[in-house]
Amino acid sequence: HASPSLHASPSPRVVTRDEVERREVERTREVTRSPPPSTSMHRAESAEREESRSVLDSRLRQQEEMIAALRRTADDKDRAVSAERKSKEDLLQRVRELENIASSNLVNTLQQEIQEERVEREKERLVWEERLASLERQTAESTRSGAS
Repeated sequence: HASPSLHASPSPRVVTRDEVERREVERTREVTRSPPPSTSMHRAESAEREESRSVLDSRLRQQEEMIAALRRTADDKDRAVSAERKSKEDLLQRVRELENIASSNLVNTLQQEIQEERVEREKERLVWEERLASLERQTAESTRSGAS
């Protein structure tokens, strides 16, 4: 899944603002929980507080939605980066395998060429030995026939 560093410490500014707004909402809730005031002035203040609380609740929800969206985006990017890294590692591994195969094929090809060269030289050596033996026989025969 996502790397823990993304969730371990979100940027301090966002957390601070988030906390401040939550505290404001809590304070507003505590104030509006108090028994209903008797005078019309108190009722007007209470209505203002309720409206303020509603605005703060709305802001808080927006902030939380934004944070959640940012986390999802970070998770998506983290997954994409991980997939890309894995893909690169897979490609590098395949390149290494192909290099090993190519290297092995080259060694095999060179060994085969060397062996073929040895066989050719051995054949030539046998041909020359046969010619030499033939010349030696001819020389021996002509020496014998010349001697008689």
